[in-house]
Amino acid sequence: MGLATLTATAAGCRRHDGRPDGPHVTLRLADIPDGGRLAVQVDDQPIELLRTGRTLEARLLLCTHMGCPVAWVAAERRYHCPCHGGRFDDRGRVVEGSPTRALDRAPVFLDDDRVTVYKAKVVKPSTAAFHQGAVCDGDSRRLG
Repeated sequence: MGLATLTATAAGCRRHDGRPDGPHVTLRLADIPDGGRLAVQVDDQPIELLRTGRTLEARLLLCTHMGCPVAWVAAERRYHCPCHGGRFDDRGRVVEGSPTRALDRAPVFLDDDRVTVYKAKVVKPSTAAFHQGAVCDGDSRRLG
């Protein structure tokens, strides 16, 4: 294995095909309700998939303040963190409480009708300022 390959693998950013290395879950697009949400477990991470047609987002359901699990409260269209009162809007952006950044995203890919979501790259709250911009993370992609 060459140094460049070793460095990319160690950093966990992307394989040669543009996808991250590491744990992932694959499911059918039809398993995710159009206009809805589906929670899956990728390794040790609870991740929510959101679908609108063939557009997908994958959001880590852990608060960016201290890593507590967040829950979607449909009546308020908010994610609630029970630990320190953090609240996030329906896009995962902070609206109140201790968190200082939005919910982390996970890489998600659509191949025909097969969805693959990878474990999110998470910046620990205490090191977020140091690593900002140096961590690979997923994004929302228009697919199909």
